[in-house]
Amino acid sequence: DWAVIYTPERVCALKGSSVDLSCSYKHPEGLTVTESLWYIESQWKFGAEPEDVRESDQYERRVQYSRTLNSCRMTITGLRESDAHTYSFRFYTDDPKGSFSGSPGVTLSVTDLKVTVSDTDGGVKKLTCSSTCTLPNNPTYIWYRNGQPVSDQNRNELQLRDRTVDAGSFSCAVKGYEELGSPAVCVFDKGLQVKVEGPAVTASEGQTVTLTCSSTCTLPNNPTYIWYRNGQPVSECESASCPVAVVSEAVSYSCAVKGSDLHSPPVGGREERREELMFSMLETLPVTHTQL
Repeated sequence: DWAVIYTPERVCALKGSSVDLSCSYKHPEGLTVTESLWYIESQWKFGAEPEDVRESDQYERRVQYSRTLNSCRMTITGLRESDAHTYSFRFYTDDPKGSFSGSPGVTLSVTDLKVTVSDTDGGVKKLTCSSTCTLPNNPTYIWYRNGQPVSDQNRNELQLRDRTVDAGSFSCAVKGYEELGSPAVCVFDKGLQVKVEGPAVTASEGQTVTLTCSSTCTLPNNPTYIWYRNGQPVSECESASCPVAVVSEAVSYSCAVKGSDLHSPPVGGREERREELMFSMLETLPVTHTQL
């Protein structure tokens, strides 16, 4: 008999991690396996030979095969969201007609971690470390407050009760994959704020003020800032402080930190100003590289 059996048939793994897709196979006695490969089920065209995953540029240097007498395995490293597919194993024997593909294959899902915050009774904040698929082996979770581990908390939920003691930035990770943690979220905190340095109200058109993106939350090391003008991202500045020119048209600015859910409320707008003078990001002035 011919057969390929996948164990398990569904696999969930963290983005950036490595994963093993395993199977066992059998064939009639008297035949010898001469070649084998893995392929993406949805990309196999009827009547043609499937494309070996190792031949795809997308998987270059990230895929390794292992096969013994009755077992087969493919290891994918540096997992990407685009690696989420159903993979199948195919083997060839010394019989010209003796090849076999095991369908339906093993389905790989790739997820990252995300912290969601919800309100419960009594003002308690419930933090959940969530993924888009179920991670295997009942993983142990690690919570971080302002970059430091929270002791005695190993479940995917964390409850915060004290606004004074518990305020800060929180992120989570799975034990063994600490480097693949979630983006940080601010809890009991205002998050990011844009501060205006210089004569913002009394400045005349053409003068320069400095906008600074600040936070009382602990931010990632050497964060990259994203600035928004009227809700649209701008590329002229990626640091915490940016020089802007005062102009007469209505312009508002906000900021965010790349890799986190932090985003400030906008500043600017005619209703916030005594004069109808707004800000415009300067493309030619040197950027002030200020780290918070």
